Amino acid sequence: YAFAEKALGQLRTLERNDPQTLTEAARIYQSMGQTAAATELLRKAVAIEQNEKQRALAQAGTSTHAAANPFAASGSRLAAVSAIPAPAQMTLGGGAPAETGALRDTAYPGQVAAQQPLPAGQTQSVRDNPFLATADRDQASSAQQALNRILERRSGFVTQGLTVRSNNSESGLSKLTVVEAPLEINVPAGDNRIAVRVTPVSLNAGSVKSGSGSRFGGGTNGAAGSQNDKGVGLAVAFERPEEGLKADIGTTPMGFKYSTVAGGASVDRPLGDNPDLRYGLNVSRRPVTDSVTSFAGSTDARSGLSWGGVTANGGRGQISYDDQTIGGYGYGSWHKLVGTNVKSNTRGEVGAGVYWYLRNAEDSKLTAGLSVMGMSYANDQSYFTYGHGGYFSPQSFFAIGVPVMWSQRTERFSYQIKSSVGVQHFKQDGAEFFPDDSNLQAASGQRYAGQSKTGLGYNLSAAGEYKLNSRLFLGANLCLDNARDYRQFGGALYLRYMFEDMTGPMELPVSPYRSPYSN
Repeated sequence: YAFAEKALGQLRTLERNDPQTLTEAARIYQSMGQTAAATELLRKAVAIEQNEKQRALAQAGTSTHAAANPFAASGSRLAAVSAIPAPAQMTLGGGAPAETGALRDTAYPGQVAAQQPLPAGQTQSVRDNPFLATADRDQASSAQQALNRILERRSGFVTQGLTVRSNNSESGLSKLTVVEAPLEINVPAGDNRIAVRVTPVSLNAGSVKSGSGSRFGGGTNGAAGSQNDKGVGLAVAFERPEEGLKADIGTTPMGFKYSTVAGGASVDRPLGDNPDLRYGLNVSRRPVTDSVTSFAGSTDARSGLSWGGVTANGGRGQISYDDQTIGGYGYGSWHKLVGTNVKSNTRGEVGAGVYWYLRNAEDSKLTAGLSVMGMSYANDQSYFTYGHGGYFSPQSFFAIGVPVMWSQRTERFSYQIKSSVGVQHFKQDGAEFFPDDSNLQAASGQRYAGQSKTGLGYNLSAAGEYKLNSRLFLGANLCLDNARDYRQFGGALYLRYMFEDMTGPMELPVSPYRSPYSN
C-alpha cells in the first residue's frame, strides 16, 4: 500500500476542497482498512457540500430578487451563478493498482465511476448537481451515505445482558444453575476497537444429598451442605476488524474460591486471494464452566479439602469455505486442563461439516448440512471427589448430526432458529476416587466404574433482536441441549445502546450477545 498512500496524500493536497475527490480517496482508504482516515475525509467532504449548498441557495435567492428589479440588466444571471462546474474526476497515475471489478461494485451509491471522467469543459446542470439539491430531494449525497455506513460500523456501544442456564444433573455435584449479568462498553480507537467487560456471576449446584456424600470431597460421612459461589469477572479486549485480529485479557470471576488469569488471541482472515476461503487460529486460556467445582472450586467442610478452578489452555485451527451456495469447514484443537489440587488432563478434538443454502435471499436464509466430530481426554475427570475436575471428560466421544438453520429479517426485527439431530457415542474408562492423592486413594481403595453409551442427541436454539429505535436494540435467545442422560436449558436478554444512529438493515443472521463465560 506504500505507493497508494503516497498517491493519496498527493491527491488530498491538490484537491483538498473537492468533495468528490475526498470521497474517492476515502473509498480507497476504506478498502485498505484505514477507516479512521476514511471517516475524517468523508466528514470534510460532507461539510464542504453543506457549505456549497447553502452558498448556492443564497446566490439563487439574490439572483431572484435582482430579476424582479425593473432597473436591473436583463439576462439569465441565475443560470450563470448556479452552473457550478463539476470537479474533474481524479485517477491515480503511474503504477497505482487498478481497481478490481469487486472494488468498483462497492463504490458508494450515487458516486460517478472513477473511470468515467466528464468531457473537458462540460459542467453539471442544476438538476444533476448534488450540491444544489432541491427541497424534495431526500437522497443523501454519496459522501453522506458513505459516512453514514462507516459511522454505523464504527459506532461505539454499551450492552447490558442477563443470562441463565441450568441442567438436570445430580444435586450438589454436576447440577448447575448459572446467572450472569454481563456488561460491555465497546468503543472505536482509530482503526481498532477497545472493550471493557464486567460480568457478575452466581453459581448454585444445590445441596449434596446424604446418599452422595461419599462421592464428594474427602468422601467422609456427614452432610456436605450446599454448593454455591459468586464473583465478578473483569476483562479488557482489543480488536482490529479489518485484519480479523482479536485479543482479550482478564480474570475468572473474582470472589470465587479460585480466580485466575484468562484470555486469548485469535485471527480470522481470507486465505490467499479467495474471499470465500478463510482460515482461523486461536490460542486461549479459558475457564471450564461445567460445574461449581470446575468453574469456581469447591471446599468440603467435613474434611477441609479444597480443589477445582480448572482452565483449558491451548489452541485451535480452522479452515472454512462459503460461496453462498455451499459451505464447509474443518477444525482441530488441543488443550491442557489444569486446576488447583486437580489431576492434569489433555483434550484433543477434530471436526468437519458441510452445508447447503436451500434459500439465500436478501432477507431470509435456510441452510441444512451434515457435521461430524470426535473428542478424547487423556483421563476421566468427570467426578467430584478430591483431585477430580468435575467436568465431562470421556476417553472417546463421537457425534454425527444434521444441522438446520433458518434466519429472516424485517425492517426492525431479525431472528434465527437452529436445530440439530444426531447420534452420539462416548466411552469412559473410569477413575480412582482420589487420582491426585495416593494416601487418600490407598485408604479408600475405590474406583469409579467405566461406561459406554450410544444414544440420540439433539439441540434447539432461537435468537432474535428488535430495533426499538435508531440507537436502542433489545435481544433475546433460548436454547435446549439434550443427550441420553443430560439436558440443559438456557436463556438470555440484553439491551444494546449504539452511540450512532443505525439506519441500515438488520443483521442477517443475527448474532446474539453472549456472556464471556458462555459455552
